[in-house]
Amino acid sequence: MSTRVIIAVNDDCISCQACVGEAPRLFEISAETSKSHYIGPDELNPEDIELAEKAATICPVNAISVEKQ
Repeated sequence: MSTRVIIAVNDDCISCQACVGEAPRLFEISAETSKSHYIGPDELNPEDIELAEKAATICPVNAISVEKQ
């Protein structure tokens, strides 16, 4: 079962790549901005939600938000 999730990376991102290391199928570093951005789908399975939440937790500047709908 999948859940609709809104994941955002704000401008506080420092390009440390912690989120990419934790969840590479959900985040990548933009070639244009050199900051992380979410690349995954709008609906995630429970395992991917857990990965996104872990990435948000380990972000050193709290730039990632995960909101389940």
